Amino acid sequence: MSELEYDMVYRLAEASETNQGQCLELNGTEIIFLTDQSIDLGRALEIKVSSGPRGPHLMTAFVEVIKVSFEKKPYFTVLAAIRTIKG
Repeated sequence: MSELEYDMVYRLAEASETNQGQCLELNGTEIIFLTDQSIDLGRALEIKVSSGPRGPHLMTAFVEVIKVSFEKKPYFTVLAAIRTIKG
């Protein structure tokens, strides 16, 4: 995985409300990001990663949460498997 620090937003697949996150690592199959919200294992999310608040949009994907930890307090570290890349 490459080490990144990209801005991102995500939403639960069935919700319209978005939340902020910070993408730490990304490869073709997984993403690791920080967020201030706990997310249940197995939840489906739509994520949108960009290179900054005003930077270009890099990727939109659907992911499945496979691990959540609380090591970097006050943030949750989320590992999610990329299921589908939209663009």
